[in-house]
Amino acid sequence: MLKTYCVASGRAPMTLSEIVADYTRAHRDNARAEMRFFEIQRGATQAIQKAALCVLPSGKRNPHQRRIPRALLELVEVRLQEVQWQLKRAETFDDLHRAIAQQIGSIKGVGTLTVYDVSHRIGAYFGKHPNLVYLHAGTRKAAMAFGITGASFDPNVLPGDSDGFSRTRSKTASACTKTSWVRIEMSTLLTEASARNLDKQGVVES
Repeated sequence: MLKTYCVASGRAPMTLSEIVADYTRAHRDNARAEMRFFEIQRGATQAIQKAALCVLPSGKRNPHQRRIPRALLELVEVRLQEVQWQLKRAETFDDLHRAIAQQIGSIKGVGTLTVYDVSHRIGAYFGKHPNLVYLHAGTRKAAMAFGITGASFDPNVLPGDSDGFSRTRSKTASACTKTSWVRIEMSTLLTEASARNLDKQGVVES
């Protein structure tokens, strides 16, 4: 049974199931509220604007993008509004993610996490949800513990301890302290890579 440690606190090893449960308990409701916020926007223009500017339901900036200058996020919005028609026509989340990456991925200061986060928010409005787990700096390190490499992977490849958990949006270790990255990244990996089954049942959705 694979376990991981919180390096900073010296906590006892946690099973994968315990890590996912810990993440779900601490973050599920906020993540659910954030996605619902984008789902109920009045129109595509408003959804793209709030997604690009990284606005939370509270009106504050999402901490993932807290260091990106406002002017840069405004440029992200401009580029995406210009291709709104293309985003509307995307048949899958992967198509949407690819189209958004083509528009904003080359902007200096906009990394893969921001591309994914913006895609996920806009996808929530259009009803396009990821079927794969998209990896970024922190989650990529955690995935390596399972021998998983690349930019994305099918959650079905995860070991047995992760069975029964629903896939959630991507999060990285950028939001946690470096000293506790091991525990947080493992939590991140599993909560991202969860199966959609319980999601449909309304048991776990974040």
